[in-house]
Amino acid sequence: MVKLAIIGIGKVGSTLAFISAMKGDFSEIILIDRNSNKAKGIALDISQSFDVEITVTDNYNDINDVDLLVLTAGAPRKVGMKREDLLEENSKIVTDIALKLRDKFRGISIIVTNPVDLMSYLYYKITGFDKKKVIGLGGLLDSLRMKYYLSKELNVAKNSINTMVIGSHDGRMVPLVRYSYVGNIPINKLLPESKIYEIVNRTKYGGDEIIRLSNTSAFFSPAICIYKILETIIKDKKEILSLSVYLNGEYEIKDCFLSVPVILGREGVEKILELELNNEEKRNLMIAYEKLRENISKLERIISL
Repeated sequence: MVKLAIIGIGKVGSTLAFISAMKGDFSEIILIDRNSNKAKGIALDISQSFDVEITVTDNYNDINDVDLLVLTAGAPRKVGMKREDLLEENSKIVTDIALKLRDKFRGISIIVTNPVDLMSYLYYKITGFDKKKVIGLGGLLDSLRMKYYLSKELNVAKNSINTMVIGSHDGRMVPLVRYSYVGNIPINKLLPESKIYEIVNRTKYGGDEIIRLSNTSAFFSPAICIYKILETIIKDKKEILSLSVYLNGEYEIKDCFLSVPVILGREGVEKILELELNNEEKRNLMIAYEKLRENISKLERIISL
């Protein structure tokens, strides 16, 4: 059986722990949080419901042999905040964790802490881990949101819809309308341009809408997406998912994490798929890339540690 570690037992981390215990795919789930009593309480609560071993530790040596690690630790967004507003605060948290794992952990890491593309990059650079084994949550969640909005508009089951969102996990993401289908029908054959524009815009700011309505950032849908990644890896499903991965030449992008479609399997990212993009899609992807490179420059001092 497979071991899972979750670092950061806030709303996303605790929901993921619950889902993971309920699914029963892990022999052990290890929780780490700055508030160890809170983590112990959540572990106790979940353990009383499912037959799975859930332990709590503050010793990072306890997770060196873990197969899969999910990093959710960090400050969440509040109303009116952009994900990049968390850069300074969360970079300190991710750096501290990455330094503790460097030269020790050998499993696959899934980064969830926002701004996720930048935190994935920071974690990757500090740890020096295999690029195939550092994965950021981004386009998968954005694609799920686009699928939901299309489902509501067309009154069609979500499992009949395929969507693809690439780029950065923020307002500069690139929902690929040309690669989104209902059944085998392109969505531009089913909806007018004005309605597609509305859905694309809601997709870009879907997280903001949740924060505005509930005064907290999303946690159910991110946790479901994280579990989708975990399940795809442990079952070696070879599914194509849009994930934030290290690009170094693909899509003419170098030294940056951005969401693109990849084949995911037991060893992590098995292949990056390069879609044929039109001029507008390329331009929008480069806008996201250039902004990320601008923010990466702010991380250079930390990365040199």
